[in-house]
Amino acid sequence: MKITHSSPDRLEIGASPGGLLWSLYAILIGLSLLGLMLLSKQLWLLGGIVVVTACVFVVVAADLGRTIQITFDRPNDLLTVRIVGFFGTRSTTHPVSGLVRAATRVGGATSGYVGKTKRAVVVTTDDREIPLNDYFETGPGAETVAAAVNTWLDVS
Repeated sequence: MKITHSSPDRLEIGASPGGLLWSLYAILIGLSLLGLMLLSKQLWLLGGIVVVTACVFVVVAADLGRTIQITFDRPNDLLTVRIVGFFGTRSTTHPVSGLVRAATRVGGATSGYVGKTKRAVVVTTDDREIPLNDYFETGPGAETVAAAVNTWLDVS
């Protein structure tokens, strides 16, 4: 996730799939061509296995191909979290005036990544946590987003 716009009235944060998705597309094309070649040589079982594997890559690519747009809009008192993906658009809104601060939350125990995956959340006046994305990630992205939101909210 990265900050795409920051002003006293508006903060915009976005995330798009990037290189991983293009790598999956390349694998998908290669598997599809291999599967078609095997089927044309009448190697039905092997060709079928490769085509099914390509279908799995389609599902994985569709799931990873989400774009996240987060907008903090002070004049309209709106926080909008919009996730656009292959299966449709999901959007939630919350009042900016009800936000206290941003924080990071550590993800569950994933093999080899215990305590290393995080996501940014905003905390409301009634202690509810609103996640700013629907997945946990490695790297400094969550801390960077939380720091930018706290700066924008003017939280010390």
